[in-house]
Parts: sequence; C-alpha cells; structure tokens
Amino acid sequence: NKKAVRSGYDMDILPSDLITYGEDVKSLLKDLQTRDERMFVVSIVFMNFAKTVQKLDNTISQISSIAN
Repeated sequence: NKKAVRSGYDMDILPSDLITYGEDVKSLLKDLQTRDERMFVVSIVFMNFAKTVQKLDNTISQISSIAN
C-alpha cells in the first residue's frame, strides 16, 4: 500500500481482485512466519506415449485442458 501511494497510485481505484490477492498474500506470509509452515517448489514431469501422432495430440490436448 505504501509503495503504491509513493508511486502515485490512488488506493481507492485499485482493482478489488488486487486488494483481495494482497490480503491473501499477507495471510499466507503470516502463516509462514507464525505457524511454522513451509513452502516447496515442485516440478512434475509426465511422459506421454501413444501409438499414433493423432492419439498423442488428443491426449496432450486433454491434459492441457485439465492443467489450465
């Protein structure tokens, strides 16, 4: 908030979702600091095999639609 004000932004015109996300981040930070919680970065790799290129493309499309 202070940084936005220093940069010349009016706090009353900030989008509501930005304010909500800011509150969520503050809550997460508080939990990490006070409740001895941890965050982890994880990478997951999927191997996709198919007998034809068309089946492979279909499977990739299905996985992409679920992941997004």
